[in-house]
Amino acid sequence: MSPQRKKRPSPKPRPLPLVSSNKVLVALRHLGFVDGPAKGSSHLSMHRRRPDRKIDVVSVVLDQNPMPRGTLRGILRTGNVSHPDFMKALGLKR
Repeated sequence: MSPQRKKRPSPKPRPLPLVSSNKVLVALRHLGFVDGPAKGSSHLSMHRRRPDRKIDVVSVVLDQNPMPRGTLRGILRTGNVSHPDFMKALGLKR
């Protein structure tokens, strides 16, 4: 009998980069989000319509350099944006 091969663990995704809120806004616009009504002076609301006719809405905190990874993770989760898609929109390879 041949020995069983061990399964390789799946590679861990790269952690989200530390980027400014301005770069996050540019990446989201590249992914199809458009500016919505202003929530106030410290936040910007953005939305996009998906092919299934649902709307993704995110609220981005302005003037954060760098934006905390947890905040960025929440924005991506709320907007249904995958980690690889966001990295491509930023211009960073995964």
